[in-house]
Amino acid sequence: MLPYFFAAGHINYARYGLYYYRSMQNLPAQVQDSFMRGEHVMRHNPGLWNGIWSDMFIESTFMRYGHEDGGIIGITLKPSALKKWALSLHLCTRLKGDVLDMVERTTNKNVIRHKEEEEGRITADGADREKIRLKLQACIDPFNPPCDSTELINISTGRISPQSVNVDNSLLIGQKQMHDYEANWPASFSNTISSKVKTMSHTVKEISIGTNIVPDPETIYSRMMILASERDIAVKDVMNYELSAAPTSIFDENGNMRIPKAKCVLRKKLQVEVSNRCTMNPNVIILDGCAIMWALHWPVNGTVNDFISGFLDYVYNRLQQSDVFVVFDRYYEYSIKSTTRSFRSTSVASRRHILTEQTPLPSQHVVLSVTQNKKQLISIICERLIANAMKWTMHSGHRVVVTGEAETPTMVCQGTISQLDALTTTHEEADVIMVHQMAHAASEGAAAITIVSDDTDVFVLLMHFYMTLSLTCQVVMEGTSPKRTSTDIGACSLKHSNIAPHIMAAHALSGCDTVAHFCNVGKGIVFKVLSNGYELSKLGVIEEDFDEVLNEATSFIGACYGSKCQKSMSDIRFDIWTKKMGNRKATTAPKLRSLPPTTEAFAEHVKRAHFQMSIWRAAIQPNPPPLDPLSNGWWRDERNETLMPIMLPRNVLPVPESASKPIRCVCAPNHPCSTARCGCKANRPSCTTFCACKADSKCENEATRTSDSDSDSEDDDDSED
Repeated sequence: MLPYFFAAGHINYARYGLYYYRSMQNLPAQVQDSFMRGEHVMRHNPGLWNGIWSDMFIESTFMRYGHEDGGIIGITLKPSALKKWALSLHLCTRLKGDVLDMVERTTNKNVIRHKEEEEGRITADGADREKIRLKLQACIDPFNPPCDSTELINISTGRISPQSVNVDNSLLIGQKQMHDYEANWPASFSNTISSKVKTMSHTVKEISIGTNIVPDPETIYSRMMILASERDIAVKDVMNYELSAAPTSIFDENGNMRIPKAKCVLRKKLQVEVSNRCTMNPNVIILDGCAIMWALHWPVNGTVNDFISGFLDYVYNRLQQSDVFVVFDRYYEYSIKSTTRSFRSTSVASRRHILTEQTPLPSQHVVLSVTQNKKQLISIICERLIANAMKWTMHSGHRVVVTGEAETPTMVCQGTISQLDALTTTHEEADVIMVHQMAHAASEGAAAITIVSDDTDVFVLLMHFYMTLSLTCQVVMEGTSPKRTSTDIGACSLKHSNIAPHIMAAHALSGCDTVAHFCNVGKGIVFKVLSNGYELSKLGVIEEDFDEVLNEATSFIGACYGSKCQKSMSDIRFDIWTKKMGNRKATTAPKLRSLPPTTEAFAEHVKRAHFQMSIWRAAIQPNPPPLDPLSNGWWRDERNETLMPIMLPRNVLPVPESASKPIRCVCAPNHPCSTARCGCKANRPSCTTFCACKADSKCENEATRTSDSDSDSEDDDDSED
């Protein structure tokens, strides 16, 4: 273990563990014999499995007697009282306990059974092992990886690591560090031991400025606040930087895009519920195939065929009412949904399976969260659905339309298979395809259309196009579960006609499946801002100048944060910071993630929202607009074959260069900061109260003296006024 302590940077374990190990190796022979006979342990009670080290015995003794009657725990923390009790009174507690044992004739129980053999421990350990087993079954099998690649793969997330990651060489790195450290003993005993191992999380959290590595966001943030308060740095200038490798308002601490988890709040604010008893029988039912796969019973210990049979039964029952359109998501390479799909899969599963109808059915999360597994299941369902629809429609007046990977849906009517060219589309998302098919059904004269889906994105799109197309037919959105309510899309559009044209853009900008949401800005706030008259008419209109789109988005999100500042997102960021710091109840600086992003980070966010919104606006068209995602907020990750969101432009520094300079010096007290060895003096900033010199009158750093004289002159000017 010692090399791993060095590799991981566990300073105390590495330093003192190695010294202890070498000391034990050099023990005299007779002392080693005593150790082998077990004479190095002590026991509170006689037994076989309860021997502990002497330091542990002392610690547990003090803890035990400290909690008993006459103990010190909960009475005082005064050092003098603690010292007195530790040196004397705990012996009184021990004597009291011994006397009670004599009076009550109690005897210490001889411990012959290890506590891990007790029934409760065995049960708890069994439950823990089962959790580990289930987790490993959901992860990639390290002994049977999904490809022949020699790259380092995270078995939990399935992602290929960047080339800078060297965690697989931890043992060799640690052995070299240990050898170099020990070779210079005793002079090197107190030397710093830093971790040389780079993990996947390190590559996201670290920021390089020149040759310096800047630490985690909260450290950077705290450092800059100190520098701003004691050196000639304006807080407003500091707020122009993200102060983090990833913009914390729209990305989490691991660099993952913040996926909205409460989109349904917007739907609840807008929906007009309707009972199925009060609606017309639909002419067309459009099913969100992927949502239904999550809602149907998952036959544990069954086969893939068992689940497919349940899916087919569901579609058949719907076919008795009307025409049925079944729509599945498509999975294109380098999709803008890569981030969301990766997040959904890596949070629960990553193992890939080869599925056939007779394959034992893996868990629902493993199949439906891992893209490769889900694609196989969809393909099998589509084949079976088309084959069974030939029988179902033989003597029926209804038809089944299946939309899968192919651009043109397959239609089965009166037992005949054909291609429905009128619905050919290259859109990827089922959300968009369903709206496309709804509009087509309405244009063919359908009086009543039902869409079965739980997705807020679908609801927002339906509401937008119902008003845009001036539809008059009945459109009802029904949940996948009978317990969920149905929504009258036409009534929603009429009730919220004043904000309906902007709801889709507001939803995209504030967070959807492909665009991050802002920390502490929920859909309820978005609805309130829309109701107050803010508009988003330019987002997604590809003919609009992007600067105009950005200005409109800045005004809207600024209002969501509660700022009336209209200049730039960085100015809004500073405005929110001053408001939070000016709050009488504030005791600390606001969390970095609670502040809006900088102008540069926000511009990349708006590009992604603009791109997504352009796709939504083209939902009733057969093809999405010809825009390049690489020019609209994404970059191409060749190693993992995905598109990843751009956090900041390449030419923008996440932190100011002053963040990499030393924040304090450790100069001697006699003539502090008098030589170039002073870290502050060498880098030309003034000293602070955190320096060894305390930035007092003895400090000989010219920058400190200058800043002090400037502040004195300002005080004099104030007094004259």
